[in-house]
Amino acid sequence: MRSTLASSVLLLATMLASAFTTGSRAEPPATGAYVSDPQTEYVNDDVSSFIEGVNSVLCAVAAIRTDAMVNKARYVGLVDSGQCSAQAGSTGASDGSKRYSRVSMTSTRSSADGVQVARGHIESVGEQMFIGVQVAPSRHGPDDPPDVVLDTSYLQADSSRAQSRLRVSDSGFSLASRGGAQGAAPTLTGRFVWRGNTDTGHGVMEQGDAVQDLTRFGQNGDYYCREQEASGLSLCFKRARSAALSATWRWGVYNDSSGDRFTLDQPGFLLQREATEEWGYANYGGIWVPGALPDGDRVRSVAGTPYTVHRAAGRLVRYTTSTTTLDALDRVPLQVLTNLGDPFGPEEAHTLYELHWSKALQRFVPVEPEDCSSGPCVAAKTWRAGELQRRSTAGALLAWSDALGPIGIEPQLVSGLHAGNSVVRTTRSEVVVPDSEGAPLDLVCVRNCPIAARLADLAVGSASYASGTEDPGNRHAGVDLAHVTRYRWDPKTYTLFDVQPADGSAPMAFPDVRPSGLDMGNMVDARWLQGLECVGQPMTYCDARALGMAEYYRWEMGPEPHQSGVFLRSDDGRYVRFSAPVRARFAVPDEPAYAEFAGAVLPVEIHAFDVLTGIPMRCADRLSGASVRCSSDAVRVSAFELPFGAQGFVTVVDPTASAGATPVRKWLKWLDRELHLQHAPGITPATAGVVLGDPRDLPDLSELDGADPGNPADAAAYAGPYSADLFKLEPAVVHGTVLE
Repeated sequence: MRSTLASSVLLLATMLASAFTTGSRAEPPATGAYVSDPQTEYVNDDVSSFIEGVNSVLCAVAAIRTDAMVNKARYVGLVDSGQCSAQAGSTGASDGSKRYSRVSMTSTRSSADGVQVARGHIESVGEQMFIGVQVAPSRHGPDDPPDVVLDTSYLQADSSRAQSRLRVSDSGFSLASRGGAQGAAPTLTGRFVWRGNTDTGHGVMEQGDAVQDLTRFGQNGDYYCREQEASGLSLCFKRARSAALSATWRWGVYNDSSGDRFTLDQPGFLLQREATEEWGYANYGGIWVPGALPDGDRVRSVAGTPYTVHRAAGRLVRYTTSTTTLDALDRVPLQVLTNLGDPFGPEEAHTLYELHWSKALQRFVPVEPEDCSSGPCVAAKTWRAGELQRRSTAGALLAWSDALGPIGIEPQLVSGLHAGNSVVRTTRSEVVVPDSEGAPLDLVCVRNCPIAARLADLAVGSASYASGTEDPGNRHAGVDLAHVTRYRWDPKTYTLFDVQPADGSAPMAFPDVRPSGLDMGNMVDARWLQGLECVGQPMTYCDARALGMAEYYRWEMGPEPHQSGVFLRSDDGRYVRFSAPVRARFAVPDEPAYAEFAGAVLPVEIHAFDVLTGIPMRCADRLSGASVRCSSDAVRVSAFELPFGAQGFVTVVDPTASAGATPVRKWLKWLDRELHLQHAPGITPATAGVVLGDPRDLPDLSELDGADPGNPADAAAYAGPYSADLFKLEPAVVHGTVLE
């Protein structure tokens, strides 16, 4: 049943996609998950955006495996919120952390060839969400998709209500939806219909309140076209996959020869909070459970191992650095955010530049800038490459790499421009685990150094810092010895102590009521204080100098999970250490299709849960596909498509292996990706031979009258009243994987 239900989901999500073909010219694995793991792709279009909500629900239904849980009583499944959100392509944390939604479901079928009925609830903040699914065997043959009816009902906290019904069959699908105040006539309605398959067909979309906006669309083997009735705007797009842009959300990584999945040693595990019986997850990116985990709380892994929660006032992060050259980072994607203190001129401040260094051209090559000065990044001014090339020798150019983390580039200028032999310092971070060795006991700070007394008074901003260390952002401004702030680290209690002479010795506590995190400067081993001396200024100490040391630290404090230190301690006193992402290298094929990246060797990171970072991205015009400034009107896509087959692998060196060890090959396979079809200028529906949909095929909203899974009177779909207790069962499924 899984394959047939998945076929219906795919029919809905990929109605605009053409058949996938690929070739293999080498010897990738011929067995294992590398061969059997399914691939799913979705087409993003103005029309498909109408069905994002119901598509997210369908994704959740597929992820909790109702097909594998038939007649097994009510169960709870965890759904990766990132993968099933309406904007799945823009989520996904680079640290591999996850956020799950819980689904309570009952799946039944009276006979082997009978109708499968699934009823339940999706956990959601601020609303009650009911779902009902009926999956009937195909009327034509066992290999054809089943007939699916999906009913959803949302009851908002403000008493408004939304309702929808989706019907899927081998001839297409239809969607009817409506919403408004509880007990009143609906104020928003929407209708959608598609007649055909993934090769040819036509449809209509209608949505709005008092005024309905109607769009007709259709496709054949070569083109997809849509026409908006109100504006008369008519556009056609090429359906050839070779012309489409893509963005991959999930990657599979596989072992050589066997084709088995490559997994981290300790990627994470399910856990249950004993006090509330609620379930969550723990991994390298942190611990997720509904609500907060207080210090001393007890949890239990899905394997039954008990742990005690240790929540500290913050977390100590160790940064280790290594050096290379700018030429060695040839074509590695970088991001640079300018600040007021940078010498770009006032019109270039607060601009995020995406760029890479070209060894061949001996200059930075821009992608496009974003303006981030007032909230979300929007389209910025015209790129001025010369301004970014010229740097004063006051300090390093600070950048970010998704694969390497923070980067500092110390300029070696030639005629005012960067030279390829400029020193580059790459940095890797890790959270120090309680009771672990290695962190220095005495630390010093010279910029934005908070002190315990002021934190205890709930001081905010610069008032939290030791006098003389406050700084609005210039890391190159120094302080004298009298203003060096000192701390003491206690690994046993995981506490940072403020040991300023004026304040005595007090824990560095961070009050829970503080609304946001605190920007603290870098700390280094007190024995290395001399290494912080500013260039040309003896006995004056600069924060930026810490970035050039082999190791430095930061104490992070705040209300967010990534700002707090939360750890699990087993009953024998040992703390759980989750596996960090694995660094690897991808050799880009030296072929024209890879444009400026052809022949480059790019660093990437393999994270838990199918996350791969470091692959170049760009922002593209929705119609032409040309690179443009990143904005809400552009789409973010891969700069090139990674090959699946002969050249689709990365190499990994075991960090515990001896020097000169042979790298190990790991194969890549995209699992979920999004496609953006490209505009075909001059083509119309008539010249393309595309038939557009007929509004008379739209579903009647009256069929929603008897299809409400949130209504107790609808016995076929109603799963009972919504309650938080529904989600406290031990999860039986984690996003597609049925637990043994």
